[in-house]
Amino acid sequence: MNIDENNFIEHIKHLKSLNCEAVEVKKCEELDDISGIILPGGESTTNLKFHEYFLNMCNQYAN
Repeated sequence: MNIDENNFIEHIKHLKSLNCEAVEVKKCEELDDISGIILPGGESTTNLKFHEYFLNMCNQYAN
């Protein structure tokens, strides 16, 4: 199966075909309902900016 690195729907379909529960997380509070996370790859600069933003938002949520 060829999965584009930014195609979340295909990632979810593939995980479900492996009998894994898969959901999209769009808000920090949704992290309370999951036990793990997969962040698909992508262009490194964009990915770094996303991770910095995401971690900042999660830190604000936690405090």
